[in-house]
Amino acid sequence: GIVFSNNEPWLQVRRFALTTLRNFGMGKRSIEERIQEESDYLLEEINKTKGTPFDPTFMLSCSVSNVICSIVFGKRYDYKDKKFLALMNNMNNIFEMMNSHWGQLYQMFSKIMDYLPGPHNKIFAEFDALKAFVAEEVKLHQASLDPNSPQDFIDCFLSKMQE
Repeated sequence: GIVFSNNEPWLQVRRFALTTLRNFGMGKRSIEERIQEESDYLLEEINKTKGTPFDPTFMLSCSVSNVICSIVFGKRYDYKDKKFLALMNNMNNIFEMMNSHWGQLYQMFSKIMDYLPGPHNKIFAEFDALKAFVAEEVKLHQASLDPNSPQDFIDCFLSKMQE
């Protein structure tokens, strides 16, 4: 509902998201602390190269993704974690498809494109995989939710839903 929407429910979710993220900047565990923690892990990975030339793209992607995961899911993942790598691959596939000509056509003419065959239809499987990942995290959060002490974005969202 976030990628293809611009109606009133989307505006409410957007307002909530911006407010919550702003609050996390001043909360118990600020975004700055999460970035500093992840930078330590990134430096550790860089040090493992022992001065040999390397492409930092993967490590930088992992560190940025981990900061986002820390804010949204309340935890970071090891750079070799299979679940994390699958999530990163899934997100890369979605971005590639959305930025392709087919993805752009779909964004402009979604009603017509729904009836046409083509590679743009593969994005739905990627979205389903992303939804499944998030749904699993939400279930874990529902089991341990303390509305008085939200630890991450999902906790805040669940508390807001209960209101």
